[in-house]
Parts: sequence; structure tokens; C-alpha cells
Amino acid sequence: MYIDRVKSNIVGRLNNAILENRAEDFRIALEDLGDLIDKEIVANAVGFAAMSKDVGAAKALLDALPEFDIDTKNGAGFTPLMLAASYNSREMVDLFISYGAEITDKNNKGETALDLATKNKEELGKEYYRTEYSDEIIDCLEILNGIKKVEIKRKDSKLNQNKNRSF
Repeated sequence: MYIDRVKSNIVGRLNNAILENRAEDFRIALEDLGDLIDKEIVANAVGFAAMSKDVGAAKALLDALPEFDIDTKNGAGFTPLMLAASYNSREMVDLFISYGAEITDKNNKGETALDLATKNKEELGKEYYRTEYSDEIIDCLEILNGIKKVEIKRKDSKLNQNKNRSF
């Protein structure tokens, strides 16, 4: 019980430090967590880092728990990559892809990271969503999505070839 309260307090400090871009407070909170850090904490904090476009915090969190699954979804089914695409953060998109993020995952509404980036560019158009990287993010995700589809077609083709072989 006491540990849970301590952990909750530190997690609150960690998330606030991310949202307010206070690097030193973030570092201290991460150190204070020590062995208490777990998948749920990292998933939540990486989501905050994605929304606040804090690449340093996201990288520190991912490095602090190497076994963390980069495709962990929040309650709405958003992965860190989807959040980064939603907030038009090219650096965050690049970071999550470099950690192996799955680009074809879908949230609870059936949207991929590419869908979210495109939706924000076309529909929302709000100044805080628009960055110089909007088109680059969409281009990057479209290219990766195309590569993924080619890989899937190749696997399917190989499976069909193996089925047609007689031994």
C-alpha cells in the first residue's frame, strides 16, 4: 500500500515533468522510480512524451525498460507511434519507428498512424496540430506502409509457391 502511494507520487512527478518539459525533474523522478519502473508506467509516460514531443524523455524511458513493447496501446487503443503521428512530431515518429513500432496497428476506431496523421492534416487544421513536418510524416508513413504491404505480398507469394510444390 505504501509502495503504491510512493510509486503513484513519483509517476505523477514524472508525467508532470514531461508535460512541462522540465528535464532535470524528469531525470530525478526516473531515478527515484528505480526498480519500481514497469510496463504500465513506461507506456503512460511514453504517451505523455509523444504528446509533448519530448524525444529525450521518450528515449530515456524506452532505454530504462528495454523489454517494453513499443506497440503497447493505451485505453483508446493508441500506440506511441499513433500519438506521435496525431501530434505531428516527426522526431517522435522516427524514434518510435527506430525502436520497431508497428506502423499498421489500429486503434479502437480502426485508424492507423497514417490515418491519424492524414486526418489531422486534412480535417483539424488547427495551428497547434500543424507543423512543417505534417507532409513529411505522412510521406514517411505512406512509404513504410507500402513497404509493409510489399513484404506481406512476398510472404503470401512464397506460401502459395510452397503449397503448389509436390514432394
